Amino acid sequence: MEYGVHPSLDKHCEHQIVFGELNISLPSPPPYKRTVWDYSKANIPTIRNCLKETNWLSVFQGLNVDQMVEVFTDKLFRILKANITSRVLSINDKDPPWITRQVKAAVKRKRRAFRKFMDSGRKQEDWENFKIIRNGTFRIVVKAKEQYYINLGKKLSDPTTGIKTFWSTMNRLINKKKTTNVPPLLENGLLVTSIEAKANIINEYFVQMCSEKSTISTLPTFIPKSQIGLEGFTIRRESVLQLIRSLDS
Repeated sequence: MEYGVHPSLDKHCEHQIVFGELNISLPSPPPYKRTVWDYSKANIPTIRNCLKETNWLSVFQGLNVDQMVEVFTDKLFRILKANITSRVLSINDKDPPWITRQVKAAVKRKRRAFRKFMDSGRKQEDWENFKIIRNGTFRIVVKAKEQYYINLGKKLSDPTTGIKTFWSTMNRLINKKKTTNVPPLLENGLLVTSIEAKANIINEYFVQMCSEKSTISTLPTFIPKSQIGLEGFTIRRESVLQLIRSLDS
């Protein structure tokens, strides 16, 4: 937007100050769908029993590390989805945090009433109906905003609140925003703006950087604790002692 050279602040210094002002606009991401889990209604005993009763050795039989992670993640999510109440919400980062489903419904109702007033030729009875709905929407928004700050205050005053929850609540209370939107990425000559596509690109990049290298090394045979007897304990003890002697020498 602007650039130039300022004279030095020190008259004995010959170096000038080069400055420039950039106009960098980081728009908010478009509305997206998000699954929200109600952990307070989770059936914890059933989840633990399902995980405990799963024979993971047979499930992972003959699979490599990547396949194990995929199978484990899929089975875990199926168990959680069956025992935790969840719902899909439309998230818009432009909306204030106190905008709830009730507030959105009231705003839509107000817009429909105003559209009806305009389409009907601005009749007086439609205007009176619109004013009633408008005032009701205003009260709903004010009440939702008050309840939002009341809930934040309860979290801050609760002595059992963890340090992470405390500071996240404090940042919300003082309206300290942190930009988390990733700028568009250039992939194969194309600009990628989709949130999901950008996440997949970054994930694939780190997977490539952290891929397991093929070597001739092999892992020792895994023996469950239940199958390790006195002989196995003696072998382990001798191995530890041998390691200690080698370090001492």
